[in-house]
Amino acid sequence: MIAIVEPTAEGQLEWNYKGVALAEASSDPAAKRWLASLYNNIGCVLDDAKRYDEAMAAFQKALDLRKTMNQPRELLIAKYTIARTLRRQKKIDEALATALAIHEEAKAGGQVDPYVCEEIGEDLLLKHRNTEAAPYFKIAFEELSKDPWLKKNEPERLKRMEELFESK
Repeated sequence: MIAIVEPTAEGQLEWNYKGVALAEASSDPAAKRWLASLYNNIGCVLDDAKRYDEAMAAFQKALDLRKTMNQPRELLIAKYTIARTLRRQKKIDEALATALAIHEEAKAGGQVDPYVCEEIGEDLLLKHRNTEAAPYFKIAFEELSKDPWLKKNEPERLKRMEELFESK
């Protein structure tokens, strides 16, 4: 948890990698369960630093670990990070296919994830399919605009989503 308050990316990575080393060396299953979260955190730090190939490797490790756990919500998040990173790596077709698969899986389970919908919208925009993107941005905006943290910290992101679905 120290990594979360560490002010630098390199410091965050250092603490997360220390956590990985401790968890991997442990014989305690509870310690091993931290690995997926640690790899996700590493991926997020690398993603923020625009080190997308390294982020993808960390997110893939997190996904592989999540597949062995009975945590559907965390598994969906792990898949989402892969889709988002594919887009950032400019692998738009693969990103869109991945995001649509996640969306269909979530819908089959009676859920719709607004972050996945936002991702689908972004992918469709990059493919110049703006009209198809609008309904996904609408779903994303309607749900994410209820989040007090996003309202406070990312109002431009919410405004953009709203504009993208209202312009169609």
